[in-house]
Amino acid sequence: MKLLILLLLIIFCMQPALAGITLSATRVIYDASAKEAAISISTSGENRPWLVQSWLENSDRGDASSPFVITPPLFKLMPDTTWQIRITKIRDTLPQDRESLFWLNVKAIPAVDSNEHNRMLIATKSVMKLIWRPASLSASAAADAVKQISAKGDGQTITLRNPGPYFINIGSLRVNGLPVKTPGYIAPFATRSISHPQRQGKLEIQAINDYGGLTSAVTLDF
Repeated sequence: MKLLILLLLIIFCMQPALAGITLSATRVIYDASAKEAAISISTSGENRPWLVQSWLENSDRGDASSPFVITPPLFKLMPDTTWQIRITKIRDTLPQDRESLFWLNVKAIPAVDSNEHNRMLIATKSVMKLIWRPASLSASAAADAVKQISAKGDGQTITLRNPGPYFINIGSLRVNGLPVKTPGYIAPFATRSISHPQRQGKLEIQAINDYGGLTSAVTLDF
């Protein structure tokens, strides 16, 4: 019995600490008409500071360069506080006829108390889309972009075509009533192929809007 109690105490002491880190959004839309874009990060429930680091990557995830600068890229976030991460464009190198996609990385590392010997503290990392929207494009048209998708099946794959300048982030996709896992997104003026044995039928699709919600469902024949 004493050995069992000792083991339970060890397991209890080594439980991971709750992250206590919250971001104000699941994506960032950078409108070209604005001077900058921003996202808030908050900490609560943990009486310890966090070291927060942020950086951007291109959409291929292999190139860290981007025409933006993040301020501050590294800062100390005190307990029960909120801070803003600001993103500013510094180079005019992006296409003006379509949206551009980048990945915003936010990593938070908790401070370690010298008196904590048996507690495991875990760093957290969030990765979200940053979409640059040129001044010639509008938020209202972006919300309707899912209605422009066309679909074609060949018995092995279903090809979704996006004829417009907006990134279409698919939140829900059903083929003949059955859900498709991780449908991804369709880049502007591009296609996305999804492996599926159906040659024809009906496809129901919902996109994720600027605020992280789902658009109304669109039904397509393929």
